[in-house]
Amino acid sequence: MDKSQHKQQLHSIQVLDPRVARKIAAGEVIERPASIVRELIDNAVDAGAAQVTLSIEDGGLSLIRVQDDGRGMSMPDLKVCALSHATSKIRSEDDLRLCRSLGFRGEALSSVAAVARLRITSRQAAGEPGENADGALLEADASGALEVRAVPAPPGTTVEVRDLFYTQPARKRFLKNPSAESKQVRTTFIDKVLPFPDLEFRYFIGDKLKLFLRWAGSGCLGFP
Repeated sequence: MDKSQHKQQLHSIQVLDPRVARKIAAGEVIERPASIVRELIDNAVDAGAAQVTLSIEDGGLSLIRVQDDGRGMSMPDLKVCALSHATSKIRSEDDLRLCRSLGFRGEALSSVAAVARLRITSRQAAGEPGENADGALLEADASGALEVRAVPAPPGTTVEVRDLFYTQPARKRFLKNPSAESKQVRTTFIDKVLPFPDLEFRYFIGDKLKLFLRWAGSGCLGFP
């Protein structure tokens, strides 16, 4: 293709390939590891969790894991949860006026799957409609591939995000070093969890516990 043909192609209006569109849309939601942490903690709290554990490696670039003991998801839920605009938090336009949850766009998991390797293991809590005896596993990645299968799992949900921006090395150049990204994650974690004194939160870097936040009496205790 010569320069004149390339210039003409750039100035013609075309509908983007869905995979390209997904990655562009993901950039509006996922700027850095802390962006993912913010979204996943919102989801865990909205799921009614009493305990939430965050683990990261390499500042969140290699791994972000959020585990909760909330309501969990059924296999049909998992099959659609990573699709664009998929959400359990609103059903109609009227719901937009009520704001009963921390997030409702339905873009977080879809955006993560567009820029990283996404793995979700979930099992519904006892008494939930459609409760499964076993759990289910979703695996999705930036290629658009998606697989869901039955697996043993405890009640609740574990979301693992690996190899952030592995298909977009240019995006990585805008990130700071792992230590600085870890500090961003820590700040986001604290900002998100402090408004919930009745819940228990843990933050790990690798296998080292960095923060354990719970309320006792009139004060917040942080360990270690």
